[in-house]
Amino acid sequence: MTECLAGCGTPLHPAAAEGGFAVHPGCEPREAVAGYRWGCVGCGMTGVADNATHAAALHRSHFAYACPSTAQTRQEFDLRVARRWPLTELYPDEVPPYDRPFRTA
Repeated sequence: MTECLAGCGTPLHPAAAEGGFAVHPGCEPREAVAGYRWGCVGCGMTGVADNATHAAALHRSHFAYACPSTAQTRQEFDLRVARRWPLTELYPDEVPPYDRPFRTA
């Protein structure tokens, strides 16, 4: 397996390496974006948007599809938490670990 040149410690998928990619898409150096920050009070995830409208859209889509605290079923909760793990390792400041259990009531 080929290592990611960004030094994240996760090997590249063989197809990505064969396609000429040297880093994961999330490992590419990110430029500082002068924009609007948004944050989720439910899970602590934060992000940067281009403008206020974009920030509101990102916040709404986060609650609808990505935030573990708004999952309606245990299966959905597990899926949302699983999606966070690679991002937690790559961006610990923006995607903190989510360790609260699924609410049953």
